[in-house]
Amino acid sequence: AYNLGLLYQKGVKEKIEVNIEKAIDYYTKAMNIGNSDSAFNLAILYHKGIDGHLEASIEKALEYYTKAMNMGNSISAFNLG
Repeated sequence: AYNLGLLYQKGVKEKIEVNIEKAIDYYTKAMNIGNSDSAFNLAILYHKGIDGHLEASIEKALEYYTKAMNMGNSISAFNLG
């Protein structure tokens, strides 16, 4: 599920169009089965937002950074300070 999230977040030239909703769905599924990188990627998406696709939300970013940190993601811990 994590890799599918990446594919939909980044897209693949002439094969897969960027689809942030699907990326979020797959990252959420992967996070729910213990993938901390998925929680981190969700935090990044919400922290920065994506023009025309996803509005930035510091509250959601903090939620996902915290989840990722609690799952052992050290980069999330660094980002939280």
